[in-house]
Amino acid sequence: MKPRKYFSILFVVAQFVSSAQGIRFESDIHDFGKMKQNEKLNTTFHFKNVGSDTIRLLEPKASCGCTAALLSDYTVAPGREGTISVTFSTVTGMSGKVEKNVHVYRRLGTGEQEIATLIIKANIFGDVVVDSPMVRFTLHVGETQTFRIHVSSTSEEMVVLDNISLAMMAYIDTTAGNTYHAEKVQAIPVTEYALSVDKAELNPNESTDILLTLRGIDKGQMNGHIRIALPKSEIRVPVVGVVLRN
Repeated sequence: MKPRKYFSILFVVAQFVSSAQGIRFESDIHDFGKMKQNEKLNTTFHFKNVGSDTIRLLEPKASCGCTAALLSDYTVAPGREGTISVTFSTVTGMSGKVEKNVHVYRRLGTGEQEIATLIIKANIFGDVVVDSPMVRFTLHVGETQTFRIHVSSTSEEMVVLDNISLAMMAYIDTTAGNTYHAEKVQAIPVTEYALSVDKAELNPNESTDILLTLRGIDKGQMNGHIRIALPKSEIRVPVVGVVLRN
């Protein structure tokens, strides 16, 4: 009997909160699943005024410029329903799992009150995907190490990997020992590296490896990314690590 009473109380509280806000959404989360770069998809969130007062809604606010929200009606009488249409547009360079928010507000006196946060999710990929979202490493001064980044084609056409580059900076500290002195740091571009690909032309469903070879220059940090530029998409793989003295 105790568990039943417990869940009954939770149900009453949930009903009270929803009624106090006035607006109840059928669902506040939508997952678009897999999306390609430079693709645009739309979904609709349905809501109902479950309160006893007319509610005046304000323009929904999206968390970024890639998301747009359109409200069906700004004035919602008791018992009436409405919708918020949300459009999500992916762009070149956007990849991996992303989550965006749309904030819903009502007019409250001379101010406003947030009454809901709608969430959209997607897993974005280009013409190729990589098996690891990031390359992390630890090197010693003078040491050389090679990293493999596995790349697979998701395109229905041949993909040519002929535009792969590395943009990376080393933040070095030339003082003795392995203690990092921020005031002594020098920022220099990383030039001692090699970047190649095992197979530059990928047919549908084929894969290959990108090889990155780095050399530890001096004590400090190294941060940057590998850029895989394609005609219709772009992938950036972060590369971060530290260099230590022996």
